Amino acid sequence: MEDTGSYSALIATETSAKLSSYTLRIFKRLPRPQIRVDSTISENGICNAILRCSTSVGPGAAVSHVGSVLNGSWSLRDLDWIYICTALNPVSYSNSTPILAAQLCAGSSKATEATCHSVKWIFLRKGLLLLVFLGVLGIWLIQVQVLSKPLRPNSG
Repeated sequence: MEDTGSYSALIATETSAKLSSYTLRIFKRLPRPQIRVDSTISENGICNAILRCSTSVGPGAAVSHVGSVLNGSWSLRDLDWIYICTALNPVSYSNSTPILAAQLCAGSSKATEATCHSVKWIFLRKGLLLLVFLGVLGIWLIQVQVLSKPLRPNSG
C-alpha cells in the first residue's frame, strides 16, 4: 500500500528520450462480504427485510454504498429467492454466503411457530385433563352401580 502514488519513467534511446507519468494504485484481495439482515413480519403475513452488504477494505480504498443496502417485502408463501452480496475491486471479487429469502424472516416466523406450539400444548393438556376426569367418573360409576349392590346367594 505504501507504494501507491505517482511515478515518472524516462525512456531513453540513442536518438530520443520520452518522459511518461504513471499513477500506481495497489489493491488487496477482498475478503468475503457479510450480509446483515434486519427483518420483521407484519400482521398481513408479509416479510419486510433490509439487507446490508459490507466487507472490510484496506486503507485508502474507496467505498461506494450504492447498492449495498437492499429493502424488500415478500409474501411468506413466496420465499424461494436467493441473495448473494458481491464485493469487487480491479483485482478481485468475492461473494457472500448465499441467503435464502425464506431465511430472512426465520426469526420472526419462529416466534409465530412458538406461539402455535404453545397453543397446541394448551389443547393437549386440556384434552388429557378431560380424559382423566372421564376415567375417574367411569370408575366411580362402576363402584356405585356394580360393587355397591349386595351379592345374591345362589339358590339351587
